[in-house]
Amino acid sequence: MNTYYYLKRIIIYFSILLIVLSSLIAYLNVENFKQYFDKYKQLEKIKYIESQKGIITHNVQMVNNIIDYNTQIIKKTLEERLIQRVDFAHKIATSIYEINKNTMSEVQIRKLIIETLRNIKFTNNYGEFTTDVYYFIQEVHSKDKIIARLLPATPDKEGTNRADVVDVNHKAYVKEFYNIAQTQKEGFVEYMWFKPNHGIKQQYLKTSYVKLFEPFNWVIGYGEYLDDVEKELQSLVLKQIRNMPYVDNNYVFVYQLLDINGGDKFAKMLVNINRPDLEGQFMSDDYKDINGKAFRKEFLKDIRAKGDSFVTYACKKPNTDQIEEKLSYFYWNKEWNWIIANGVYINDFEDKFQTLFQVENEEINRIIKDSILFTVVVLLLFIVIFIVVAKYLNDIILVNEKKQEHKDKLIIQQSKMASMGEMLDNIAHQWRQPLSVITSLASGLKIQKELGILEDGDIQTTADKIVLSAQYLSQTIEDFRGFLRKDKELRSFDLNAVVEKSLKIVEGTFNGISVNLDCQENLKVDGYPNELIQAILNILSNAKDVLADRKIENKMIDIEITSDEKFAIIEISDNAGGIPNEYMDRIFDSDFTTKGEKGTGIGLYMTKQIIMNMGGKIEASNNKQGAVFRIYIPMTDL
Repeated sequence: MNTYYYLKRIIIYFSILLIVLSSLIAYLNVENFKQYFDKYKQLEKIKYIESQKGIITHNVQMVNNIIDYNTQIIKKTLEERLIQRVDFAHKIATSIYEINKNTMSEVQIRKLIIETLRNIKFTNNYGEFTTDVYYFIQEVHSKDKIIARLLPATPDKEGTNRADVVDVNHKAYVKEFYNIAQTQKEGFVEYMWFKPNHGIKQQYLKTSYVKLFEPFNWVIGYGEYLDDVEKELQSLVLKQIRNMPYVDNNYVFVYQLLDINGGDKFAKMLVNINRPDLEGQFMSDDYKDINGKAFRKEFLKDIRAKGDSFVTYACKKPNTDQIEEKLSYFYWNKEWNWIIANGVYINDFEDKFQTLFQVENEEINRIIKDSILFTVVVLLLFIVIFIVVAKYLNDIILVNEKKQEHKDKLIIQQSKMASMGEMLDNIAHQWRQPLSVITSLASGLKIQKELGILEDGDIQTTADKIVLSAQYLSQTIEDFRGFLRKDKELRSFDLNAVVEKSLKIVEGTFNGISVNLDCQENLKVDGYPNELIQAILNILSNAKDVLADRKIENKMIDIEITSDEKFAIIEISDNAGGIPNEYMDRIFDSDFTTKGEKGTGIGLYMTKQIIMNMGGKIEASNNKQGAVFRIYIPMTDL
């Protein structure tokens, strides 16, 4: 009885003590959790803002990339147009000369050609101005004697020696006409000059194309002003910005910068889909938001210092009358003198993370419930321990076994995840370039369509390249899945066809690189053709990156396919200067890269694994020009 009595009192006292301790622990846990969660929410908000900074920076840079890309397209189109028009004039002159050379005097033929070309005028309409563009003729005798024969815009200068004429930058561009006539017979010249019928005594950058007409030692030329073409391009880019798909109110808006130092008319709004009423209006840097913040002065100060700026200010939210805090990124494109901006409304964080705030309350309730449950469970366990010690010990053993089992499962799961991560890295490494090719080809096709220079052949060619890249993406998945299967079989294939297919895949991204292919005919090898393509692409991609990083002027990649008694040999070399000696022994390691955070180190590692899996080998060395990779693949037994 006494034992029962004392046991009962111990259980009661322990129960009271356990309840008090559990309540105190629950209270402390709730307070600690609230503090932790407040810090967590702040960190999440900071992370959200930083991620949004990355998004809006990307959006702005995407517009800037569109400008860069379209500039290249337009410049090429302009050059083609200049060549066509000068060739047209040259053909007219040649035709007149050939038809009349036996029936008219040289003086008469000269006059007929000059007057015929004088009557040909091209008019470009850009905004409030039109620009008339004419053919011109310079008769080149020597470097110091270049006589103007046709100048429709300034006929009073015809017959005068133009050899010493220079533009506002003191460039003797007429003498360049002479140099081209003596060396190339035709070519481009850039210089500054006045625009006809503008009434403004200001010179603008002009590009002319000239071609030698040998019967009279004439240089026939035609040129256009680059700023006129630039206005056409700007109009196209603004149209693209308006038609961009925007998510979460992340619209792009653009200023035409007029005065970097600010003022009442420091800029003109070119596009703003949230405030179309501002488009075409002058902007003042003295403008303040609802909180009295002169945010335009702030971003102008940053732009003057470093070319871009992040600024927060109050702004009307699209499709509402609400004024909310906004974070915007402003970037100064100096080439066009545009300020390109994109922003995000900071309060969107509250909407996106409502579930996070709900979790806080649910977690507090869970802590309280767990504390109560803990108290009951511990109390019951305490009673059971006093009654049946053996059962208690048995329960402890079972709990430990379950913990060990859980730990083993975690280790297995982590191993699986590590393998999956490695596979995803490999696939991502192989997908990066085909995706870039598809994006570039699609963008180029769209631009050609909008410029009206798209031909059926361009569509077919581009579509074929996109389909080829897409098929390669699909094949990459199947190849990497098959690569890990032990029952994958080798097959015989034409080595030259595989190398040519590799070059076909990358041809759209190897602009400016001369690729020379020298093949030994009829080479059949045993292996996996699609994996070999991946291995070759890895080497070509590395060569392209090094050529670009080291700014090699005449970029070259040589590919030579030969054979010996047992192996077909692919030798790929470049002229980028070679691999540093301290890296030579590590370049095929899985964790080695020279690209910093941009690299994964998996490319050459996977290349080596692919070649070895085909029964071959790969070697790396340097020659006088650069790096040399030799791939040995077993030839098919005939």
